[in-house]
Amino acid sequence: MNTMKTFSGKYGMVLLAMCGFACSSYGIAINSAGVFFTPIAEEFLVGKGAVSLTITISSIVTALAGLLLPKILKEKSMKTVFLTAAACMILASIGMGLSPNIYVLYLMNALRGFGGGLISFVTITIFINNWFYAKHGLATSITMGFSGISGALLSPLFTLLIQQIGWRATYFASAVLLAVFCLPSLVLPFSLKPETVGMHAFGLEERVNTEKGTTASETASSGSLAFLWICIVATGSNIIIGIVQHLPSYAQSLQFSAAAGALMLSLALIGNIGSKLIAGTLADAIGTKNSLLIIASLHVLSVILLFCTGNLLFLYLGSLLMGCGYGMGAVGITLMTKSLFGVEGFIRVFPIVSFIGTIAYALATTGIGYLYDLTSSYMLSLEICLILSILVVLAIALAYRIKKQ
Repeated sequence: MNTMKTFSGKYGMVLLAMCGFACSSYGIAINSAGVFFTPIAEEFLVGKGAVSLTITISSIVTALAGLLLPKILKEKSMKTVFLTAAACMILASIGMGLSPNIYVLYLMNALRGFGGGLISFVTITIFINNWFYAKHGLATSITMGFSGISGALLSPLFTLLIQQIGWRATYFASAVLLAVFCLPSLVLPFSLKPETVGMHAFGLEERVNTEKGTTASETASSGSLAFLWICIVATGSNIIIGIVQHLPSYAQSLQFSAAAGALMLSLALIGNIGSKLIAGTLADAIGTKNSLLIIASLHVLSVILLFCTGNLLFLYLGSLLMGCGYGMGAVGITLMTKSLFGVEGFIRVFPIVSFIGTIAYALATTGIGYLYDLTSSYMLSLEICLILSILVVLAIALAYRIKKQ
């Protein structure tokens, strides 16, 4: 099979549109949001915690909107859903730039979160599952990877713009970028399912991917347990990556420089991108179970390395591997759900799993901060993360053991 066909014709259109969604709903709305905290806090005379609550609000509304998608995302309503999402995100970004106080900013973030939820990972994975049979892991990795790539590129760009034109005008600039990223989904002629236009999912006719999802009868007998293990994996991996935003503070609490802490955060974001690309590629090559176990084991190692408080090199390596949590939380959970429940079961199960994972991440980011305030240390948070990372490995193994029975 010519892999380049994956990137051509309507298959390429779907990939392009979904990459745009990843850039919009996560690259701009979530991963680049932190650069606005300080200037907003200074102008509104509030704490950074009050400003960081915007991400929590946006994430929760995004998760809630994702639950609606199986009911509203149909062939006839597809473009309407995309247009609604784009309009909500663009108008909300403009409104954020015009906000007179923090409360209006909260409202605008809720609106942008709703728009983002309509084109978030739930929508992206539905399209990838429908359009890609072979190279499914690669397609998932590419689209999910763009959430990290866009965040890594736009964060310094937005920082520069804030310095030059202010945070309000930078929000207006983000609205323009949102329009650009959403444009392919609105103008390119593709459908929700390839069968609608007389096509097959990529590679379906060649039966390249031999990994089968759980059948209806298997789901009836073991679906509840499989769902439980997937929820544990989603919750555990998303709680663990909640510590990433605290890495600069962790470094300084260990008496290392602010520059060292910033590098730890940068390395984690590099790991974010790399792990998303690697997870799907490994799944295509060695199977979803083996790919997940490798990524999850690296996540365990990352937490262990962060306990090496006196060795900066180990802390750097631990931060880099901590990015594996993003690969697990985004790509891994997606592939795991599809391989255990199949395409039909995926549409029913994944929105719920995604909701649980998103809420876990939103609460963990704040909770880790409160634990530090109570204990004056990040050690308790790391101990909890180590236990959860081991639990994630066990949950993956048990989930696939159920599938074999």
